[in-house]
Amino acid sequence: MSNLSLFPSSTFYDVVHPITLEATGFVMELVSTDHDDVFQAQFKGAKAATSKGITNSSEIAMSLEFTIPLYAACIVGWKNSNADFKAVFEKLGFEDDSYTPEKALALVSQKNAGWLRKQIDSVVADKQRFFEIASPV
Repeated sequence: MSNLSLFPSSTFYDVVHPITLEATGFVMELVSTDHDDVFQAQFKGAKAATSKGITNSSEIAMSLEFTIPLYAACIVGWKNSNADFKAVFEKLGFEDDSYTPEKALALVSQKNAGWLRKQIDSVVADKQRFFEIASPV
């Protein structure tokens, strides 16, 4: 019998620089795609893609209309000690770098944030990260 939890929890991920692979100090708290809020974002994203004329399911899954809200919904918090990320939030028009769902969406919606979306995708694809070892009974 497995000692993994039956229900997923959140996990923390320190975003790494896309070239050096060094930790950036921007640590996201992520939930899996099994989370109800993420499921709702997938549904809304699929509707948005369909409204733009995308009807093939594989094209929907790859469309930005689908993936951007999905990745934003996976982010449920963060801690930041990186001045570059602070500057990004200022550039996006936010007073500070504290987490809000709106800031998460703005962050992953940037045209040059594909590298960040790929990291989120990699983390949420690893289901085991979210099913922590259960405490012994």
